[in-house]
Amino acid sequence: MAILNLQRKKDAPETKKIVQAPKDETSKPRRPRFESVVVLKNPRITEKVSRLMELDTYTFDVLLSATKQEVKNAVFARYNVMPVRVNMLRVKSKRKFTRGKLGRTARGKKALVQLKKGDKIDIL
Repeated sequence: MAILNLQRKKDAPETKKIVQAPKDETSKPRRPRFESVVVLKNPRITEKVSRLMELDTYTFDVLLSATKQEVKNAVFARYNVMPVRVNMLRVKSKRKFTRGKLGRTARGKKALVQLKKGDKIDIL
C-alpha cells in the first residue's frame, strides 16, 4: 500500500501569523496626472451643441487620454459647477486632399457634460 500512499499521516495545519507593516501617516496624497484645467482644450460650439445647451448639456474638446473623472474635476475647477454626468466620445480623423496630396485631420476626444437643471456655464 505504500505505492498508493493510503496510510499517510495527517498533520495539523500550521497557523502563521501575518505581520502588517505600519502605515506611514506622512504619505502624500496622490497627484492627478494633469492639472485639472489642462484637460479641457476648448468648448465645442456647433448648431447641435447649441440645442443641447438648452437642455443643460455642454460639449468640450478634451485630451485623448482624459477620463470622465478628470473632466468632471476640470469643469468644477474652471466653472465652479459640479456636473451630474459626463459622456466621452472619440472623434475620428478624416481624409482630406490638399493640392492633390492625401492628408488627415487630427483625431480627438469630446466630452458631453450634463449639469443639474438650472445650472449654467457662460461659454459665449
